[in-house]
Amino acid sequence: MENFRWFLSVILGMKQLILTSLILGAIFLIDSLNASDSNLNFDKVSDMVNQDQASSKETPRVWEAYYSQFPDINPDAIRKGCEPLIFDWGEKRKHSIVLIHGLSDSPYFMRSIGRYFHEQMGFNVFLPLLQSHGLKEPNGMEGVSLKAWKENINFSISEAKKPGDVVSIGGLSTGGALSVQAALEGDAITGSVFLFSAALKLAGSFGGFKAWLLRTPVADVFDFYDDTYGKPLIGDHPYRYSRVDKGAAKHLGKLMKEITELTAQARSGSSLIQPFFIAHSEADKTASISGVEELLAVGDPQKTDFFRMGKHFQIPHSSVVLEEPAYALNGSPLEPANPFFAKMMAQVHTFSAKNLGLETSAKKPDE
Repeated sequence: MENFRWFLSVILGMKQLILTSLILGAIFLIDSLNASDSNLNFDKVSDMVNQDQASSKETPRVWEAYYSQFPDINPDAIRKGCEPLIFDWGEKRKHSIVLIHGLSDSPYFMRSIGRYFHEQMGFNVFLPLLQSHGLKEPNGMEGVSLKAWKENINFSISEAKKPGDVVSIGGLSTGGALSVQAALEGDAITGSVFLFSAALKLAGSFGGFKAWLLRTPVADVFDFYDDTYGKPLIGDHPYRYSRVDKGAAKHLGKLMKEITELTAQARSGSSLIQPFFIAHSEADKTASISGVEELLAVGDPQKTDFFRMGKHFQIPHSSVVLEEPAYALNGSPLEPANPFFAKMMAQVHTFSAKNLGLETSAKKPDE
């Protein structure tokens, strides 16, 4: 009997330990997904203006056919500035590219990079809007799914093939992860892959544990709590939600697991087929730089390039893709620009000239 009581106490103790670990893990998960890694430093970009105010730059057109393909993405329900977009030449070119925004973001974040690919490199450029993003009334991103995101990307790739013989892909954060999956899973990506702060692993000492938690019912519990008691998804930022929805983040966790498996398959084979360009900040508090480092290890060194921004520059996760700072509707600063944006895109251009056979080479940032 005494042995049974001892055994029962051990079992109860283990149960309590597991529950405590899950609770602590959930707390880490909340902090990592909701905390801003901006560390705003507008001294570097104080003389810049909002991207929408730069009238000298070409404006992309709204991608109307995208709405026709996905009736659940209603143009009347989309916030101004968050629409799916196209930079196109109105004719067939050799190169097209699909550029995908991140989790809780919108195509606004890929505008500057898309504009560079279009104006400086001659690409037709497609900027899809992922399902449940950019909405005036997000409703807790109810119904969001990884399956729907993949359908969004597959359609975008098929459309990019029409005005381009060679199709490349790229994206920010979750958009980068979706790009990797599209490149590794099929043969539709015949060009290069461009990753900006790609979310292949979560940052922090408990990044792997947090990614695992996202795939458990813990994420559903905290998604319900956030939707019931947390701040609304619509806040001061006109081009992204005010927080990362846990229900949507759950699908990012699933995507990370799929990419880990695909990368392992590539490692057991020869190497990555497509050339890979990667830009990542060592100060990123959202997506671990180790994720892209592991991907690079699988690639051919002759066909990969890494634009690595040092930790002491404190460039936040999403700022990597911003040529100019993002502002709230009232003009308050929200996110700083990447002070190395011009150099980064010059390196993108040089990489593309080498691996995609572009006729032109990159200009120096100060030209």
